[in-house]
Amino acid sequence: MSKAEETELPIYDSYIWQKDHGNRGRLSVLTQEQKGEIVRRATADDVHRYTESWQFVDEDLQWLPQISRELFENVIYEAGYSRGKPGCKPELTEWDKDRRFEWAKAHNPDKYDLYDNRGFNFRRATYPDETPAKTGAQRGTKGAQFRDEEEYHHDVKRNRTIKSSETRFDGCFTYGFKGPCHVYSRETK
Repeated sequence: MSKAEETELPIYDSYIWQKDHGNRGRLSVLTQEQKGEIVRRATADDVHRYTESWQFVDEDLQWLPQISRELFENVIYEAGYSRGKPGCKPELTEWDKDRRFEWAKAHNPDKYDLYDNRGFNFRRATYPDETPAKTGAQRGTKGAQFRDEEEYHHDVKRNRTIKSSETRFDGCFTYGFKGPCHVYSRETK
């Protein structure tokens, strides 16, 4: 015979499951308006999207009662946001590449000599080469708050072409010419 049966204590009390008694778990610290304001401020611009949660709680939420970093993150996650690596602009599709190729053929019809209008000569095309080099910084460590559909939002995405404030090598080269040089031709009408 079990100890519960000896003492006549019920193992299962159906009263517990009949209704919600209302005092289970922690009461909500924030109202829905406060939660909405937190989400609005956290996703307002690129500066706030890249701010770490502990910095956001310490600096930007002084108007709220003292909340923890975990509560802030839970509010953001409940709104559908997550912290992730910022996306880059998507690569060109085959259709985009074909359109660029057709445009290049239409605007550079020289094949053998200048202005012979016999077709496209890749040896005379100029290809830009941009090599970014960010000095003195660790790359790939920042994450942003965004929803799945906001991956390429202007506050989240990062361009592959780095801004001019960073060290960068810009150069152009053509096939069929030696060394660093500038190739000029006479102006056309």
